[in-house]
Amino acid sequence: MEVHHHSHSNDQGHKKKWIHYFYEFLMLFLAVFCGFLAENIRENSVERHREKEYILSMIEDLKTDTTNINAHAVYRKDRRHRLDSLTLMLKLPDYSNYTGLIYYYARWVPRTTFFNSTDRTIQQLKNAGGMRLITNHVASDAIMAYDAQVKIVNTQSYSLEGEAVVNYIHMMNSIFDGNVLDEMYGDSLLSKPNGNPPFLTNDKQKFNELITQLHFIKSLNNRNIYFENKLKMQAASTIQVLKNEYQPE
Repeated sequence: MEVHHHSHSNDQGHKKKWIHYFYEFLMLFLAVFCGFLAENIRENSVERHREKEYILSMIEDLKTDTTNINAHAVYRKDRRHRLDSLTLMLKLPDYSNYTGLIYYYARWVPRTTFFNSTDRTIQQLKNAGGMRLITNHVASDAIMAYDAQVKIVNTQSYSLEGEAVVNYIHMMNSIFDGNVLDEMYGDSLLSKPNGNPPFLTNDKQKFNELITQLHFIKSLNNRNIYFENKLKMQAASTIQVLKNEYQPE
C-alpha cells in the first residue's frame, strides 16, 4: 500500500499567501504615496498661483507709487519756489513793504507732506509669511531692495526734514505775530493778510537765524526731490524685473 505525501502542496499554499500579503501592502503603499504626490502637486499649484497673484499685486503697487511720486514732485517744485521767494523777500532792504507776502509764505513752510509708499502687498508678504512663496530669487531680491529704499527715504530723509520744520516753527514764535497768523487760517486754507502787518521784532540776528533754517529746509527739500526721483526709477526697474521673471499678461 503506497503512502502519498502532500508537503509540496502545502508549501505552495503558504507561498501564495505570503505573496498575497505583500501585494496588498504594495498596493496600499502605492495608493498612499500617489495620494501624497497628488496633494503635493495640488499644494504646489496653489502656491504658484498665489505667488503670481502677489507679483501682479506688487506690480500694481509699484505703478501706484510711480504715479504718486510724480504727483508729489509737483508739490516739491512748488515748495522750492515758495521757499526761494520767502528767503529772497527776507533779504530785501525794504522787506517791510512785503510783510503781507512774507507772512503768507512763512506760514506755508510748516505745511509739508511726504510721499507714502503703497505697501499693501509687501506687508501681506511679510505678515503672512508670503515671502517664502516668492521662489524666484531675482524677483525676491528686487522687491526687498525696493522696500529697503522706501525705509531709507522715510527714516532718514523725511525725518531730517521734519526736524528742520519743527525748529523753524520755534523760530517763528519770536518774529511773527500769532494774531496775524491766526487770522490767515480758516477751514484748513491760508489767505494772505490784509496790508503789511508788522513783525514782533526787526532783530537782524533773529532774521539771520530764520534764513539759515530756511536754507536747511530748502536743501532737504532738494535732497528729497533727488531721493524720490531715485525711488521712482527703482520702482520702474522693479516692475521690469517682475515682468521679465514672471511674464504676467
